[in-house]
Amino acid sequence: MKVLIDPDAPLPAFEQVAGQITAMAVSGVLPVGTRLPSIRQLARDLDLAPGTVARAYRELESAGIVATNRRRGTVVVGSHATPDISGLRAAANVLAIRAHQTGTPLADLLDAVEEAFMRRKPVATIPRPSKFQGRARCSPEAARISSALVTSSDAGPGPASPGEPLHESGD
Repeated sequence: MKVLIDPDAPLPAFEQVAGQITAMAVSGVLPVGTRLPSIRQLARDLDLAPGTVARAYRELESAGIVATNRRRGTVVVGSHATPDISGLRAAANVLAIRAHQTGTPLADLLDAVEEAFMRRKPVATIPRPSKFQGRARCSPEAARISSALVTSSDAGPGPASPGEPLHESGD
């Protein structure tokens, strides 16, 4: 497990630790059952105060990413198959740090996230948040693809309306 702390980042160190561990758990790099280093060990490795790492672990535990047991230590319990919004927020924090470090404008960051999202196979219900309806927040190419997905319900499996489950063909 490799965690990097950026002392110049706008996020506190505990959020950087929690965000990176969450991203690794959600992506499957840290599978369920993986034992994390002890608080003292990770604090030594990162040159942080043990209280900082302890706070990161508490945040991870409250988000359902890890569980701490006196005998087994801190173990990943969150799965990449069932990410919750707090895990996504932590991963977004890590992405925001990188965007700030590279000077990436928000519009480009949102386009990159949307493009990555659109490349993935739809496997679940994708609700359409009402706060974004009617707002152009994507590239023309992503808008074209999104529009094609919504209007192609006659052409095969797909959502009949926003928020309906997407079904893969052949399953």
